[in-house]
Amino acid sequence: MNPAHFKKMWLPRYKKMIKMAREADVPVLFHSCGNLTEIFDDIIMEMGIDGINPIEPYSMDIFNVKKKYGDRIAISGNIDIAGPLAFGTPEEVRKDVRMHLEKLMPGGRYICSTNHSVMDDIPFENYKAMIETIMEFGVY
Repeated sequence: MNPAHFKKMWLPRYKKMIKMAREADVPVLFHSCGNLTEIFDDIIMEMGIDGINPIEPYSMDIFNVKKKYGDRIAISGNIDIAGPLAFGTPEEVRKDVRMHLEKLMPGGRYICSTNHSVMDDIPFENYKAMIETIMEFGVY
């Protein structure tokens, strides 16, 4: 969607819903797939959300997002379901997840998760390796 159209048509509605959630002391995690780089300052941060999911590895650089916005907004995602999780070994999954945790946890506001729903073709051993690594190294 054209960012100008989104800002005109949807941003006021989102702000209204987010305001109601905030008044009820409910944190808001906004889900939007794709590359949000061009609208992060103008729309995403203006919404007043608490977090964003997912930061997809093939469309956005999560490390730049963390550097620029990580002190103001929680970021979630980036463990690629089409990368080591799907095609690697459990050890490669552990290495990828641990790298994400080590680089993104400092300062808080990182939720380690996949960049999309975990499909049934993800090997169980790899999914288990991801969860175990998060439980071992990803607790604040």
